[in-house]
Amino acid sequence: MIAMPRYAALLDRANVHTPSGGRHIYCKHFDGARNTRSKIGAKIDMRGEGGYVVAPGSFTDGGSYIGFFPDDLPTVPMGLRAMLLHTPPPAPLRTFDRITPTGEVEELLSHLPGDRPYGDWVSVLMALHDRYNGSDEGLALADGWSATGAKYKPGEVAAKWHRFKGRDVSWATVPALSRQHGADLSAIARGHM
Repeated sequence: MIAMPRYAALLDRANVHTPSGGRHIYCKHFDGARNTRSKIGAKIDMRGEGGYVVAPGSFTDGGSYIGFFPDDLPTVPMGLRAMLLHTPPPAPLRTFDRITPTGEVEELLSHLPGDRPYGDWVSVLMALHDRYNGSDEGLALADGWSATGAKYKPGEVAAKWHRFKGRDVSWATVPALSRQHGADLSAIARGHM
């Protein structure tokens, strides 16, 4: 209620202190009351139909719930009720419909030395495998990039390529590593649109 001072008067009514330092404030049920989590404010939850709370006098490993219930529980104030009933539209699903074009992939790879430490080298190969779904095109690109390093061994990339399973490492690894080596990801992407 510190975060919502206009409803602080509820603290004088059905008020229970929890072992973790929180508070439970009990009010009369209203139609449409449902469970929420941080919907009306940080760390402010509501329990409605199908929800439960631990009643005062209960003991847990963390301590006891201390408080009281008046004979007549307060009603939920109208402003608070309106916030609890309002359901915002669902957030749009995030889609990754842009497939990084091969020219952009090549430019990103140009920022990464082929002689990377072994773990990073394998991560780049796995990221390319993810971007190209394990295709021969991706293998050729991975092998060509790896061949820029002095430690390159013919056939080594292909041997590893065919053992990668699904999404061991995501494509996002290559842009992230390229950024660490000075790549301007926005400028590179704009150059390939």
